Amino acid sequence: SQALSKLIMDIRGPDALFHDPSAVKTEDATLTWIECAPYRIAGGSDEVLRNTIAERILGLPQDHRPDKGVPFNKIT
Repeated sequence: SQALSKLIMDIRGPDALFHDPSAVKTEDATLTWIECAPYRIAGGSDEVLRNTIAERILGLPQDHRPDKGVPFNKIT
């Protein structure tokens, strides 16, 4: 959705910067473009997702975690 909304904004040019309050939310490319970044962050950062793919799917070794197995209230 980020690439598509950016393409729509590029096509619309400077008019894309003006939000139309009467537009249906799903049809407003400006609002979609603005909301894309928080949605990506809410799902987990790209680095975390890449790390998960590397470890679980590709079978690469896990990152060194000195706090692994330590209860949260014991971490200093």
